Amino acid sequence: MNHIPEKVWSFYTTEAAELLNRGRLSIQDLGEGDLRLLSQNRREFRRGFSDVVEGNVLYRFAREMREGDLVLLRSNRGRGAELCRVTEDYTYQNGEHIRAIRFLRHLTPEEISDGAQREITYSSASPLFEVRHYAGEFFGDLGMNEADVPDDGTSAQRFAVRWALHRRFMEKQKSVTVG
Repeated sequence: MNHIPEKVWSFYTTEAAELLNRGRLSIQDLGEGDLRLLSQNRREFRRGFSDVVEGNVLYRFAREMREGDLVLLRSNRGRGAELCRVTEDYTYQNGEHIRAIRFLRHLTPEEISDGAQREITYSSASPLFEVRHYAGEFFGDLGMNEADVPDDGTSAQRFAVRWALHRRFMEKQKSVTVG
């Protein structure tokens, strides 16, 4: 199912190429098992982890990331990023926490503004975090302008704008797939 991306995530790993080849993001299980079995409440969820960063990363991965969201898959091989789309809900298989992804396009360092580069590179010590300040730049890379969604409009107005963005995005995807 294709949804309008609501969030842009930055996911740092040294294994970006392997994850792209496998079509998924994954985090190795460190003994916590299927995260769907843990509390929905963030504070209670994190209590099971001795490392706060690890608890936050796993909570975001299992609970906050959604099908349709965009992911900037980054590695230590440069300052570019692979722009991907989350295609399925969280799953747990064979000791791995998994989110299926679909590659959309490679972003070279020159295509990412200095401000966006700073946000996705230096704004967090966490390997997984939400891109907030420059998310619109990455929506724009797909011909979508999240800034067009009114913050103060009614839910029906926000839905209508998101639907229009979704239709534009799907038309663009068809032309890329066919052409």
